[in-house]
Amino acid sequence: MSSARSVAKELVRLAMHEQVPDPLTYYRLQSLLYYAQAWSLVLRNSELFPEEIVCLVEGPSVPEIRNERGTVTDVR
Repeated sequence: MSSARSVAKELVRLAMHEQVPDPLTYYRLQSLLYYAQAWSLVLRNSELFPEEIVCLVEGPSVPEIRNERGTVTDVR
């Protein structure tokens, strides 16, 4: 099982290494973590990462990533 931080780093790496880089915003990254966790639960019947996802007014959020905003990635 991966950590949410390692999944976030991989998502940023994938976004930036395309022919046309597409930098992720903070909220887009949080949404992608949410979808990745959901698809892992559906397809593999197991969590991709153990960290909890919470519901905030602005959307789904992984608190560990929210607390490290600006340090996990260079996304803005």
